[in-house]
Amino acid sequence: MDLNDFEKRISEIILEEGLSYYEMGKIVSLEYDGKEWDAVVEGTQDYAVSIALAENGKISDSRCDCPYGMSRLCEHQAAVLYALRDRLRSKNAPERIKERERIKEMLEGLDKSTLISIVAEFAERDEGMKEEMVMRHIGKADIIGSARNVIQAAIRSAERYGHVDYGDAERAVSGATAVFDIIDERTGSGDIVTAVSLCIVILEEMLILLERCDDSNGYVGAVIGEAIERTEKMVSHPVAREHGRKIFDAVFDHSLNERYDGWEWRHDLLFALIPLCVIPENRSRMESFIFSSPEKKRADKWTREYETRKMQLLHYGMIKHVDGDAAADSYRETHTDNRDIRMAALKDAIEKGSYEKAMDLCSEGETKDVEYPALLNVYKKYRYEIYGRTGDVQAQREVGLDLLTDGDGEYYPKSKELYGKDEWVPIRQKILKELNTFSHKGLYANILVKEGLKKELLEFCKINAYAIMSYHAHLLPEYKDDVRSIFVTYIKVTAASARDRNAYRNVCDIIKKYRKVCGVKADAIVDELIERYSRRPAFVDELMRI
Repeated sequence: MDLNDFEKRISEIILEEGLSYYEMGKIVSLEYDGKEWDAVVEGTQDYAVSIALAENGKISDSRCDCPYGMSRLCEHQAAVLYALRDRLRSKNAPERIKERERIKEMLEGLDKSTLISIVAEFAERDEGMKEEMVMRHIGKADIIGSARNVIQAAIRSAERYGHVDYGDAERAVSGATAVFDIIDERTGSGDIVTAVSLCIVILEEMLILLERCDDSNGYVGAVIGEAIERTEKMVSHPVAREHGRKIFDAVFDHSLNERYDGWEWRHDLLFALIPLCVIPENRSRMESFIFSSPEKKRADKWTREYETRKMQLLHYGMIKHVDGDAAADSYRETHTDNRDIRMAALKDAIEKGSYEKAMDLCSEGETKDVEYPALLNVYKKYRYEIYGRTGDVQAQREVGLDLLTDGDGEYYPKSKELYGKDEWVPIRQKILKELNTFSHKGLYANILVKEGLKKELLEFCKINAYAIMSYHAHLLPEYKDDVRSIFVTYIKVTAASARDRNAYRNVCDIIKKYRKVCGVKADAIVDELIERYSRRPAFVDELMRI
């Protein structure tokens, strides 16, 4: 798994929760100890996450001491991965700002002729600097070619034997980053045509770079995403008809670049052009493409179906923008099998307060998409939101409990808020009974913690000894002896299944935690393990290091 594309290996639900944790500032700390990145994430309690990251961005190990994280990637690990990726991308930012201020102060003390001499000398040495100077001070007619030169010069400076290594990717995109500054200037002055043309130059050069670059850190992909986002924002600006046609043709023609095959970026560009489809000629060209999209003719069934859904969604969006809601509804009614259109219409209905329409769309989706459990859950969540907006508390209670007992912990506090104190106790018991299964152990234990049910939590830890790593703080000091006993059991069970040095180290980490939590020396359990596993020298070696 790679830090740049870890999203491909983690479920969408876990990613959403992890990103939410990160954006809400739930990561209490994130430090590098020389070997691993250690973090503390605030959840139902504080969880410890450790991530081992190789120099090439590969994630060699990831652990969390929450119950879910003992077996696979959890939302706490996902949150730390998001934070870690952002941290590493910007780790030198403060130092760079300080250095820039120091240089600025030094230059301010020089006379004009000395400054000119210095700039001329460095421009002669550095091709990228020279090209950027030309771009920033050149006339409008040559700005496109100059911007391309700046981007290409930066790429050449980072290239080695026709390839850009992951460690040099940031330098390779520095020219494109400089061009973004010029795009801002052109946008601010109202020159949208040139600004969009500059975005296209960036996209063209980054697509070529992507083919000969290790983009493990995501720099190239991030620049492509930013260029498309800027294009979308600029296209939404009011422009003269002739400029609207020119911008549309430029972006549309670029979107057909074969290098976009298989990427979602082509769709992003096409959707960005919807506002310009108010111009009849642009709309006609877009519709011709929608009806004859080459991707819809691909051999594999999945690609054909996916592309068909996307093109229909594009058509729906265009009709809605140009012809209005009534026309869009008529189009949707002839494409009820398209779940993407249905979801777009559902969100729009809720935003506009058309709750009856939204409920009808939920019912339709639950019938049409019965083979997609994840989608059925989404419809259920929208029902919950609609019931909340319309004040139907009883219906909201039922849906919330349904979501909660299906394992969605987000609906524990939401459900509790819908009941009075006396009403909640029997409901809580019903919830816990349904959640006390293999699939929902973590959520079950977390609710026990939140509800202060220490006896039930102790019984849970006795049955699931691994849980003592996460929940010991909630059992102390009342159940000190029990916590010690469960720790010893967990150490012995983990040791029995350990088969390599990493597993042996994990056992030793548990022993260290046991020693710290319980305030014991742990000599007895260490001696017992050394004697029992004397034929495993690597294990004995690790135990002797404690």
